[in-house]
Amino acid sequence: QESDKDFLDIEDLESLSRYMNSFCPFILGLYLSVCLNRWWALRTAALQRLLDALSNIFLFCVVYFPEGRHSTLRKRIKCYCMTSVKLMIKACRGQEDITDLVVESGVGLHHSELPGLQTANVKSRPAVLLAWIYRLLRQASVQDAVPAPAFNVVQAQINFAREGMSTIDTYLKTQLPFPYVQLISMLVTSNNVLVAVKGGIAIAIAIRRGNGVRVIAEALFVVVVPVLYTGLLVISCIVEDPFGEDILDFPIAAYFDEVGDQMDALNPDWHPGFPGRLKDILATIDEKPQAFMASSVSGDRASRTPGDADVGSHLARRNLAGVADSDHQHTHNLEVMSNSTYLQPRASSTASLWQEAGQPVA
Repeated sequence: QESDKDFLDIEDLESLSRYMNSFCPFILGLYLSVCLNRWWALRTAALQRLLDALSNIFLFCVVYFPEGRHSTLRKRIKCYCMTSVKLMIKACRGQEDITDLVVESGVGLHHSELPGLQTANVKSRPAVLLAWIYRLLRQASVQDAVPAPAFNVVQAQINFAREGMSTIDTYLKTQLPFPYVQLISMLVTSNNVLVAVKGGIAIAIAIRRGNGVRVIAEALFVVVVPVLYTGLLVISCIVEDPFGEDILDFPIAAYFDEVGDQMDALNPDWHPGFPGRLKDILATIDEKPQAFMASSVSGDRASRTPGDADVGSHLARRNLAGVADSDHQHTHNLEVMSNSTYLQPRASSTASLWQEAGQPVA
């Protein structure tokens, strides 16, 4: 009996197993934290930054080029924005064929634009679309005399979009240090082997002693712990590149549709009643400041004492006169701006942009 007890004693093995399971989750947790932080940075600091910048570029196009003669420009800007996202996804997946992006109608490239992209590097093709957007909006801004400070906004957004593409490429090309990943993998594998060996011996002892509860507990421990650790390692490998088509990858199609819906909602072609001139909007609220001031003066007059009636009447007349003069001056300025050549489109070499829409160039 005594020799049998000494032979079946696994106290030292259980101590080693407890020691390994005490720091293995800590080391593996730090590794997973690094992987998930990279995954979240790809989503927020890279992909979302790119999508937001493209939406802002189209918003600029809608605000400064809202008229019917700008319809072709808006369609091409939307096409280039959406196609740049598709090209970026193809670059991440290593797909060089882009002939499927050519469509006869809808959002897509024209067959004449395809050779210019095929000659570029796969990773550089999305930036080529940004350059096309830049040139189109620049020429259109010159033709319609858009103020330079206003165009600086779209310049910044194009830079943000390019930086988002560059961030994605940087993360995908820069993997974690190989020795660090190998060390984590060796640690997890060693722990799994130790858990399996210790569990097998413990189950054999429990069966010999007729301890059914111990058998079930050790069997669950042997199955759950190694599978859990190995599964976490597999997940860390999957999230390294979330631009594929696996279930854990980013739902690119959903993000693409969301950006497209935002652009459609902003596009005045979808809303015939879209106000194209600021003067029309201001004309609808031109009388509101006077009405508000009159109601405010009436309320103040009712709350004053009789001795303050003359003073209140004098202040009311002076305030109303000041508001009327201000409104008259503001309306005069709007009329001068709308009739000036500063806001009128100028003929240039880019007149074909508006002629494509079937509208004469002023």
